[in-house]
Amino acid sequence: MATTPQLKLELRAQQQLVMTPALQQAIGLLQLNNLELAALLTQEIEQNPLLEMVSPNETVLTPAADEAPVARDVADLINDTPRALGNEAVLDTGESDVGGVRESDYESGINDWADVTASGSFDARAADDPLNNTSARGNLRDHLMAQIQVDFQGADLAQATLLCDYLDEAGYLHADLLELSEQLQCETEALLYIVARLQKLDPPGIFARNLAECLELQLAERNMLSAPMAKLLANLELLGAHDFEKLQKKLGVDRTALNELVAQIRQCDPKPAAGFDHAPPITLIPDILLRAVRDAETGLPDWELELNAETLPRALVREKYFTRVMAGARDTNTKKFLQERHAAAHWLVRALQSRAETMLKVSRAIVKFQDMFFNEGIRGLKPLTLKDIAAEVGMHESTISRVTSGKYIATPRGIFELKYFFNASLASAHGGSDYASESVRQRIKQLIGAETNDDILSDDRLVLMLQSEGVDIARRTVAKYREALGIPGSFHRKRMAKGK
Repeated sequence: MATTPQLKLELRAQQQLVMTPALQQAIGLLQLNNLELAALLTQEIEQNPLLEMVSPNETVLTPAADEAPVARDVADLINDTPRALGNEAVLDTGESDVGGVRESDYESGINDWADVTASGSFDARAADDPLNNTSARGNLRDHLMAQIQVDFQGADLAQATLLCDYLDEAGYLHADLLELSEQLQCETEALLYIVARLQKLDPPGIFARNLAECLELQLAERNMLSAPMAKLLANLELLGAHDFEKLQKKLGVDRTALNELVAQIRQCDPKPAAGFDHAPPITLIPDILLRAVRDAETGLPDWELELNAETLPRALVREKYFTRVMAGARDTNTKKFLQERHAAAHWLVRALQSRAETMLKVSRAIVKFQDMFFNEGIRGLKPLTLKDIAAEVGMHESTISRVTSGKYIATPRGIFELKYFFNASLASAHGGSDYASESVRQRIKQLIGAETNDDILSDDRLVLMLQSEGVDIARRTVAKYREALGIPGSFHRKRMAKGK
């Protein structure tokens, strides 16, 4: 028997979070760094005559007690002034020489080679081709970072990214590795290993430290690095001086063979990065400053945190101007507009203050967890997750993610993004403290680096050795970390050992 359709009316009570413009801007403020925040504030001041930018050196009276901000979650700002910003658009932003390494005596400056064109090519005809100047060119850093983020992980990723900032417009690396290794508390050999891996990236010759090394990298990739070619690269100053007779004697070849070698060099690009666009170098400007101090009472070492006042934008509400204009307003629409702008200005000032306190609170928690890193260097990096910091400061994980994205902290060991200090953990096999994944990865590198040609360690043996040291780790995790380090498997390492 068919049933007759019926209409029924039900009442249900449910809670729902609505993304109002005010909440969107509160979230947006947490995501922005100081420079982006200053740009947003400038935009808001253009739209709101009751807001005024405050110079970093200008003293501002503290707000009244009932207006003092509380550093809690973003949701606390939702109910402040739901109509504060109306339907305004919200900006949505997501997240010298080689120290300790002797440079070759054969180094020759790029500009000393008269045959090199302004475009970085040995072929003058290519430089004269107008089509070469009309093709779209990519950004070098974006091109390299796309490869680095695939080939590197953990501390290696941070170090590779740091070295990327030392490239010049030709693609040459100018970094004092000895100074960097002391700053990061890591071995110079470890940085040299990172450089060697970076030199395998595209374009060929990138991250070379001099012209000879740049040509050597490109020739080696083409299997053209013969013994005479190596001698020719060691005597580039003679080639630059066109002293072919002396070159023939040093290389032990005739003029025909020398011409062939020179022709192979001319196929290389002495400026591997010349084909990319080069944005002006971006200097990392920290949002937070960390300095070592001593506790005034105990005299023990301690850390002091503060926001970078030089870049932190501040704003105030022009109360006297608002009072004067309101007194002269005659129609209802004008008064309503002024009241809305006044409420929006107060809300934004409170939001800026809450953002500042939230950043300091989160930063203090990170410094507390990673105190060993600042004292001992990269080997002191501890396991840390967003959840750990969220529990420490009483906020949601998504809030911690927004606060730490794109924010940089200046420390005695350098400038780091706050997200750098988050590190996965591996459990202890004996019930002790967990191990940071990065420290385990570095231990695998040490174990493989210490193996002999007659005793190559398999992944299974690495597992047993790590478990004996207290690390609870699976074979597939060892293989994953080894591959992330760019280390081949035991089978290939054995073949390489036999070939030596």
